[in-house]
Amino acid sequence: MSGVVDFPGSGGELPDNTIIDKPWRFRRAEWATNAPVMCGLHQAALFEHHRQEVWRPGHLHIRELPIHVPLNTGQVITLRGVFKHRRHEPNMRQVMFTAGLMEAMINHPCPILRTDLIRHVYQRLERLTRDLGVRWQGQCDHFLPPLPPQLYHPGRLGRELAAINNLQVFYDTISRETSDQFDLAAKHFVFYVPTSWAPPAPPAR
Repeated sequence: MSGVVDFPGSGGELPDNTIIDKPWRFRRAEWATNAPVMCGLHQAALFEHHRQEVWRPGHLHIRELPIHVPLNTGQVITLRGVFKHRRHEPNMRQVMFTAGLMEAMINHPCPILRTDLIRHVYQRLERLTRDLGVRWQGQCDHFLPPLPPQLYHPGRLGRELAAINNLQVFYDTISRETSDQFDLAAKHFVFYVPTSWAPPAPPAR
């Protein structure tokens, strides 16, 4: 991968690609892409060093992308929702909770979802997607960030939900598990997002 990104009016300083650093780290992806990427802190640090090396006043000649974890359609929609609420952590966590509901309904059918109570789950899901402005469409098979198994085993949520037959316990379990995943993503990862998600401010005149 190779590309030159021009920064008119940037002078001699390397433009800051940081959008926000807390609670999640979001940075602008300064290459031609419509898809965000998820990077471990070490790989992100190596890429930031690469940016420093290839910077020339007025343009950035990126020769390689950071090593990253790919995101599927459902995970990208979740990330877009988290990014949308990036300055309001309770809403960010609600997006993750909603993604957890989607994950449970599609991939982890537990006893509670085989009863009439599933209508209550659908109704809550509808309220959340409306209030948060997040809706999963298209071919979505997973919805939560693909954390490495040494941090969060991919089968953990399914195991926690497997025998639940109480609606409140179902909600509480998803809330606890997605909160854990939220904290792990905040601690261990950087997300590079397309510049269209947060265009940089125009240079001062």
